[in-house]
Amino acid sequence: MAKLWDLIALSATQGASLQRKDGSMPAGHNGPWLDKDTPVRNTAHWAITFSKAHQVTGKEIFKEKAFAACEYLLSEKALPYKQAFYCRDSKKKNRSNGLIGQVWAIEPFLILGRYYDRKDYLEFARDKLLEQPFDEDLKLWKIREISGEVIGITRTFNQQLWFAQLSLAVANSTKSVELFDRSNSFFENLEKRMVFLDRGLLSHEFPLEQVEQSRENPISPFRRLLRKAKKFFSNLANVNDPYEKSKPGLNTLSNGYLSFNLYGFALAYSESKEKKWWKNLYLQSYLKDIFEYVEGISFLRLSQKNDYAWAYNPVGFEIAFALDAFQELLPVNGSHEKLSQWVEIQLKSHWDASSSLLKRNTQDPDTLAARIYEATRIPNMDLKID
Repeated sequence: MAKLWDLIALSATQGASLQRKDGSMPAGHNGPWLDKDTPVRNTAHWAITFSKAHQVTGKEIFKEKAFAACEYLLSEKALPYKQAFYCRDSKKKNRSNGLIGQVWAIEPFLILGRYYDRKDYLEFARDKLLEQPFDEDLKLWKIREISGEVIGITRTFNQQLWFAQLSLAVANSTKSVELFDRSNSFFENLEKRMVFLDRGLLSHEFPLEQVEQSRENPISPFRRLLRKAKKFFSNLANVNDPYEKSKPGLNTLSNGYLSFNLYGFALAYSESKEKKWWKNLYLQSYLKDIFEYVEGISFLRLSQKNDYAWAYNPVGFEIAFALDAFQELLPVNGSHEKLSQWVEIQLKSHWDASSSLLKRNTQDPDTLAARIYEATRIPNMDLKID
């Protein structure tokens, strides 16, 4: 028998021994994506875990470690051009890791800013979020490279959702009208972006047509034809490219990221329970369908075979947090007994007792170990694990 928060503190103790002199933490490779990450992502995750361990134990060492991690994130190594955070070292993809890389890097400044009353951290989070270009027509954010160059809009649903929920939270803490207006417009148009492959299985991406037309990003018929031609010839060139051949299908990604989306929804709801968009019956119905899907036998069976689920996205933590958050709005079971079942499945499969880190049975132990931070938002509970 163990307490969840005690395990978090135990993991933070081990994590503290891994922190380098510059405040950074060991970098992973973005799980099954196999992108060579910089230390930014995992350092940001650990900053939140250290802060939680300080809250639980009162030990000043954890506070010191949390602030050291944030100082690394403010350094030239993490922000080489003082624009977007440098999250991955890739020749095939943007080095900012889209919107989600920026969310993860900014997230600890919200958490520590609130807990330690650091207005400078909250203002920094606000400013970085506002620097991200927002398409007023589409109500979606654009990606920036680490140099500040604007690349375009991502259709990956979880990235837009997580950026919106973080903007909402930071707006609440800084009274930023502009940030709130952006996140508000996203959530008011949320129903348009939710596409389902099956009842309850939210698509990892929304259709290209949804982002092709706006005043800021008009697509002419010629450009659309040119895009199709480029895609055709690109596919021909990639026929023998192992990287392209190994790309996962939409169903695989949608299943693997479903709980990560639920976690993002839960974070948003925790910040805005009174907002009118949660009273939208269609949205409530969609969310109920997602919960029914993830609590079905087929999801558990499929997700445990999915490289993007438990061993990368910590499904057990994510569903437990979502059930706890949404029990006020939806007919879901948010009891501690139900939450503990999900947390126990996650820990029994991936907690390594010899190191006290969440690093077992995964191809990216450094990243999964850092993602124990997602459990910091779950209520403390007894767990039936050794």
